[in-house]
Amino acid sequence: NNNNNNNNNRSIEQRLNPEQHNNAHNATRLNQVNSQPLTTRGAGIQTRTTHRATIPTQEPIPPSRPQPQPSNQVAPFPVDIQERLEENEALDFWCHSTNLSNLTLHTDEYPLPSSPSWKASGEWSNWDIDAITNQWQTTDPTMYVLHATFLLDAQKQPIKAREQLQLATTTIGPEGKIHMICWIRHHWVAATFHHDRMELADSAPGIATGKDIRTIADFVGASLGRSYTVVEMRTPRQPKNSAECGSHCVANLFLNNQGWLLPREQGDKNPTVLTYASLGELF
Repeated sequence: NNNNNNNNNRSIEQRLNPEQHNNAHNATRLNQVNSQPLTTRGAGIQTRTTHRATIPTQEPIPPSRPQPQPSNQVAPFPVDIQERLEENEALDFWCHSTNLSNLTLHTDEYPLPSSPSWKASGEWSNWDIDAITNQWQTTDPTMYVLHATFLLDAQKQPIKAREQLQLATTTIGPEGKIHMICWIRHHWVAATFHHDRMELADSAPGIATGKDIRTIADFVGASLGRSYTVVEMRTPRQPKNSAECGSHCVANLFLNNQGWLLPREQGDKNPTVLTYASLGELF
């Protein structure tokens, strides 16, 4: 009976004064902890830092995405854009080939010499020039010279001319020089295509107009997918009223291939006049 009365009294105290009861209960637990040895007091208790350190780290898992499938052909542009680029290139080539065919380069008024002359004082024909340049190319494989009537043939067969230009680039590489001998209104002019320049060596400026040269540069550029800047080289002038353009053209072509011609400086209006009358026998 005494035990039951004591329990009832404690229950009544808890209900009447719960805060005082909880404080007494916490004090009892604190005394029990303090009475334990120091070596076992903190056993099994981890701080927040140690708890985090014990958790194994895991690499984040990337979201699952479909992997691209390998392809043997990689187009630089989407198909629709690539087709439009090819159409633009074809249209560009057609426009420049049309402009080239409209140039007045070879007519009854400006015919090619009918036969080889082999004289610098006379008119050199395409056979004269090709005989010399073919011999040079045999001894020097790095020298690439288009045949003397290339420009006239390109006016009639532009696609074949484009194939020849592309073959030249493949043969000598992107760093090589492509030499072209141009027949423009009864006058021979040497042109060299190198990197992004069309280097013009003309012994009698004025016969070939700026429009002529620009049209030729644009046609070659459209054929090779490049853009050429016309640069006039510093070369001697042929004597007035002479027919030495053929010999000057061949000599300038050889000099430019060796890198011995320099661009003409602005304001240079006093060129040297030089005769190449003896070059026919020398070549």
